[in-house]
Amino acid sequence: MVEFAKDGRIVRESMLWAEGMTDWVAASQFEGLFPPAPVAAAVPSWAPPGARGGRPVAGVHPARPVPRGARSTRLMGPPQVVEVGGNYPPLDTSGASFGMLAAMFGGGTGLLLLGLMLAMMRATSGVAMAGSQVLMLTVVEVLGGVGILTAAILQYVYLARLWSYLRYGYPRTTPGKAVGFLFLPGFNLYWIFVAFYGLAQDWNRITSQFADLQRAPRMSEGAFLTFCIGCFFPPLGLVMWFVVMSQLCRSINYMAYRPVHHPGMIQFG
Repeated sequence: MVEFAKDGRIVRESMLWAEGMTDWVAASQFEGLFPPAPVAAAVPSWAPPGARGGRPVAGVHPARPVPRGARSTRLMGPPQVVEVGGNYPPLDTSGASFGMLAAMFGGGTGLLLLGLMLAMMRATSGVAMAGSQVLMLTVVEVLGGVGILTAAILQYVYLARLWSYLRYGYPRTTPGKAVGFLFLPGFNLYWIFVAFYGLAQDWNRITSQFADLQRAPRMSEGAFLTFCIGCFFPPLGLVMWFVVMSQLCRSINYMAYRPVHHPGMIQFG
């Protein structure tokens, strides 16, 4: 077993079992299987980004100070340090469908405009609408509203999902704040620049810091900034919405389906 550990066929997170044991345990729990971790002489004064009020960042093991240039997180098994420049930790991920998002939004908008146009044509002609025509117009308007509402919900789900995927790179905000503050009247006029333009900036920064994310698609920070400005000018914002959502879904799918490398194996997830 020691030779397997030296060859990399067993890592600290490998789950092992032996006769007499009731459950599988991480290989790091077996004494003598791995060399002891070096003990720091003193706790460094540096604190990882995100620490507030002297409380440690979630996932940092209190007995092992985090060295400068390293990030600590809790994955499967015992806490471990994720080095900047190494591989990004594996995630429990789900993909995104830009096609469905665009179809819901475009189809819903089209149905609402169609219903509005039919109502205006009837109003200008001076001919009263029959009961069946009123029912058809109502159905068209309801379907259009449902499509736009579904697209709006998916938009916020995807936005929170990508922010959550960046959590190991110390992004500027959390998924809950990124979406929740967009519903605060007045404040959301500022926050939209954080939730969208800040997302593009953090994505480009974080993906450039890890070896296995070097080929990740880069987000156009200019497009995200234009979208935020376009929210004050609806025609521009409508066009840029499709551009921004396309890049956001592409980034989500990259994280969801990227190959994750481990010693002796490759898993996708």
